[in-house]
Amino acid sequence: MRVSFFILTLIVSQLFYHCKSNSSNEPIVGSGSIIINKDLFKVQKIWALNGEWKFKLLEKDLVKKEMMISVPDKWQNHIPESDSSYRDLIGEYSITIINEVSGTAILIPFQKHSQESYINDSLIQTSMDENKYFSNNFFPSPTLLPLGTSVLTIRISNREGNHTRSGIRFPIKIGNFRELTRNTMTNHFINYFLGCFILGVGLYHLLFYVNYREDLIQFYFSLFCISVSLYSLVISNEFENIIPFFGPDYHIRIEFFLEISFFVIFSKFLDSLFVDLKIFQWQKIIRIIAYNMLVFIILVNIHLLCIVYSYSNYAFLLLGAEAFFKFKRAYQNKLRDSKTLLFLGTFLIVFMFNDIIYGITDRFFIVPYSFPYGLIFFIIAYSYLISKHFTEALKNEKELGLLQKKYNEQIIQYSNQKMKIAGELHDKIGADLSYLVLEATKLKEQFPEFKDLNLSLKSALESIRDYVYMLTTEKDNHQILEEEIEKYFSRLKSSNIIKVEYNLFNISDFLSIDESLHIHRIFSEIMTNVMRHSKPKSLQFLLFKKKTYLGFLIYHDGQPFEWRSWINTNYSGMGLSSIKDRLHKIKGRGKIFTKTQRNVIIITKNL
Repeated sequence: MRVSFFILTLIVSQLFYHCKSNSSNEPIVGSGSIIINKDLFKVQKIWALNGEWKFKLLEKDLVKKEMMISVPDKWQNHIPESDSSYRDLIGEYSITIINEVSGTAILIPFQKHSQESYINDSLIQTSMDENKYFSNNFFPSPTLLPLGTSVLTIRISNREGNHTRSGIRFPIKIGNFRELTRNTMTNHFINYFLGCFILGVGLYHLLFYVNYREDLIQFYFSLFCISVSLYSLVISNEFENIIPFFGPDYHIRIEFFLEISFFVIFSKFLDSLFVDLKIFQWQKIIRIIAYNMLVFIILVNIHLLCIVYSYSNYAFLLLGAEAFFKFKRAYQNKLRDSKTLLFLGTFLIVFMFNDIIYGITDRFFIVPYSFPYGLIFFIIAYSYLISKHFTEALKNEKELGLLQKKYNEQIIQYSNQKMKIAGELHDKIGADLSYLVLEATKLKEQFPEFKDLNLSLKSALESIRDYVYMLTTEKDNHQILEEEIEKYFSRLKSSNIIKVEYNLFNISDFLSIDESLHIHRIFSEIMTNVMRHSKPKSLQFLLFKKKTYLGFLIYHDGQPFEWRSWINTNYSGMGLSSIKDRLHKIKGRGKIFTKTQRNVIIITKNL
């Protein structure tokens, strides 16, 4: 809502400025002359010298064409089409000024090509030195007009054939010297401020990307801002003040390069912003052409470049259409912020098309050279979106921190409760069961029928110990099973009592914590019996997982001992009873047999 209101205010202000511009910049030069009197400045303080100027098309000192033309203009229509040497022609504009007001000054802005300005026969301003570079002391500033009659002459070279750009494209202004100076310095300040502001935004996002490299959006948006900053400075004439040793040739190359690279970067930015959108073949072709154009701008001669540059506005229609197409598809797919971005993108493209149409037809519906303003407001609005997302993320992080704190407190309470329950199980129930086991053992010796009671009590006591272990331990499944088995064999191997080989596959991921504990207890009981009764010299162990079951295998060369039968219910051994009881709990199976004079023990559990 805020962004929409901001952009609506911008459109209204642009339309207001457009209407005001039309009313205050009406033609005041007629038939190549103007009279400056006090009544003129009563209407407004600064005027643009629009109207009919005398125009001569010169080749060296020869006049090839003479006529009256409207200024501002571009003189592509004034060059004879049959003349192939148009790039060597010079356009001479002149008006007769009858000045009746002292302190009146004239401001001739830079016109982006070779230019000399005279009052009568005195050179007042030049944009080129003898080496065809911009003049080192060139800085458009007001010049006082003499009282009485004088002739203002402006000569513009078209030496490299950029005929669509040559001419007086920016208005020449008259007014009070102080007012013109203030107006000029204000414009310079605004241009520098906006350029530096956008550059600062770009550098901020670049530094953000350097510290957080997981998101390319910030990287391409930073390049986008930097290219917009440079482009804004170049087309606002400040480039010549910053880098005066470049001439028009380099100026054209740089401006054209920035225009193409801007759209290349913008396409990359949209790709990273809408990663789920498919890139169509025609979009790839447009980008390939853009990449080739970047190389073309650097390598070809300036004359050929100017011919291409003269018609480049038509190509930007395709690039703008691609950008709009991407915003539209993102909106149709209901991607994040796509509604706002479609509005911003349409707003930006409208400003761009305004400049393209103005470059092609000299007609505009907002104001000339409005595209940089559209870029600036797009950057401001998108930066607002980014800051909004950062604020939401920070808010969510704070909320998550509070939830994490509450969760940690609950974990501590839960841990304390577990320890309390474990203590009660161990101290009270465990102690009582231990006493009952002892009593049942005595009864079993006197009365054999109490054998099952004795086994049940022992099983219950083991279960209590398991529960106490699980409540008090902080270990996970892997630490209960694989790590404990690893520790056991490491100690056994280091003792040099027996030759040990073992291979452990991670099976605890497929088990619950109590199943891991039961398998570990079975392993411990079996290994205790093997080491105590068989006394093997070598042993191999495998912890394995197959497609439908898992378990472990023990393969040793020790003496066989009386395990009796796994299903012999009459056998009352404590170890085997514990193994059988735990196998029952995990729904597992055990098998013991001899193979090639070696003993094999295998424990399995179905998945």
